[in-house]
Amino acid sequence: MSTTNRTQKATPSLWHKTSCIALAVAMVGAVTMASATDAEARERSRSGGYTTAKGNMGTFSKKSSHKKGEGYSKDKNVTTSKGKTYGRTTTGGYDKDTKTMGKNVTGYGGKSYETATSYDKDTKAYTKTATGGNGKTVTGTGTASNGQRSGTWATGDGKAGSYDSQVSRSAGGVTKSHSVTTANGKTYDSESSYQHDKDTNTITGSHTNYKGNTRGGSVTYELNK
Repeated sequence: MSTTNRTQKATPSLWHKTSCIALAVAMVGAVTMASATDAEARERSRSGGYTTAKGNMGTFSKKSSHKKGEGYSKDKNVTTSKGKTYGRTTTGGYDKDTKTMGKNVTGYGGKSYETATSYDKDTKAYTKTATGGNGKTVTGTGTASNGQRSGTWATGDGKAGSYDSQVSRSAGGVTKSHSVTTANGKTYDSESSYQHDKDTNTITGSHTNYKGNTRGGSVTYELNK
């Protein structure tokens, strides 16, 4: 379950804070960083410039580090031609004693949340609790395997329901779909997809939210040497 779906007020997505183009630019770092070898990815930084399909320009940067036994950190920043900067910082690590993966995120809107995730490889049992900056929580419990997660969710104030999410990957692309059902049977669906063309250095993305509204666009980037 993408548990932050039920805590959007506490952890607004970049799609709600900026244009879809800014999100695509933020993904440039993720795509280019993924091409590094495992050894290189221990500490890596990338930066460059971008141009959207509408002619808007700006710069981006990403830095990540991973130290064995100490966890990891990721910093992403996008600056528009108007000088406005959107930043996102993520830190996390694995607790061997509790067998839990922890993550802390400060999003593009400046608000933060944290998650704690546990997973049993044998039974595929999965539990994830997300806590917003306002202290509100939501916990998803179910199974996770091969990109699919499904089960039930419950908030700290007694609300509950079920969820199903799927992540599908193809050459240069990824599609993520989420479905959340409340106790009264109302279902909310969303989907995001991204495609990376390495030949043209272009990322194309689209997002359909729970209200059925779709936003999309593309961005072409150039890495600094």
